[in-house]
Amino acid sequence: MDTPTPSLAALKGRAAAYCAAEERCQSAVRKKLAAWSATPEETDHVIEALQDEGYLDDHRYARSFCECKMLRHGWGRRKVMWELRQKGVSADVAAEAIAALDPEALHQVLCEVADRKRRELQPRCPDPYVLRQRLTAYLAQRGYEYDEIAEVTK
Repeated sequence: MDTPTPSLAALKGRAAAYCAAEERCQSAVRKKLAAWSATPEETDHVIEALQDEGYLDDHRYARSFCECKMLRHGWGRRKVMWELRQKGVSADVAAEAIAALDPEALHQVLCEVADRKRRELQPRCPDPYVLRQRLTAYLAQRGYEYDEIAEVTK
């Protein structure tokens, strides 16, 4: 392997620091390298080096993203899957990361999100039918599957 040029070494160092600050996906690092005026060849070399050194791992990123968004922020599977696909993470990796989470914990988060929204909507929606409609729409917008929503809203 050729010895890296000073600019390539500097790019690699900056990218390593960028990845060390928090979990990043490959597409985010590619965008950052492009912003730093890296050529496509330099970008590929830096990405490969970061993966070899453990700074960059889409599997690890997807697990971290799913845990954060689903358990802490109350997002549903569909929304998380869509966001990961937008970030360039493969569908298989995203599905694997979602499947790794505890289903009981996910259900508990869904119940908490639904209860919080129900309490917020009740003063404005005295009709139970309208309340259920709005709660269903809200949970669907958060990315939950209809089966999960129906179970919680009945």
